[in-house]
Amino acid sequence: LFREPIIDREDFNMSGKPMHATLHWKSGLLFEGAAGERRLLLDGESKAGCSPMESLLMSLAGCMAIDIVHILGRMRAPLRSISAKIEGRRAETEPRRFTGITLRFKVAGDGLEPAALERALALSRDKYCSVYHSLAADMRIETTYELNR
Repeated sequence: LFREPIIDREDFNMSGKPMHATLHWKSGLLFEGAAGERRLLLDGESKAGCSPMESLLMSLAGCMAIDIVHILGRMRAPLRSISAKIEGRRAETEPRRFTGITLRFKVAGDGLEPAALERALALSRDKYCSVYHSLAADMRIETTYELNR
């Protein structure tokens, strides 16, 4: 029996336009997610698609990388490329949540100053990255970079 959870509407304030997505079971531990016309495979066995935890790592890195590209663009800082390596450390016991994440950004730009990149990373981490701010407050998330000019 499914029923709507009881929520005190005064304590439940969702501002802004809601986001919508769907998830459908394909077989085994394979699911297809959709947001509009865009599709994503999630696989609990990490065979046909990424696991939900792998997807979370990529979502965090992607959110921060998008912020960095946008912020450096507004600074008119010369960016040639950006990539990230992400490592997540998980608890040994269920629910095996991430207890720490390390993101290593590799950035290149002719004349790109470290101070501009550090500022963009800080703004993403401290103000803009919604994925970062959606994660547990007690999780340690470390960000570093390598700058090639």
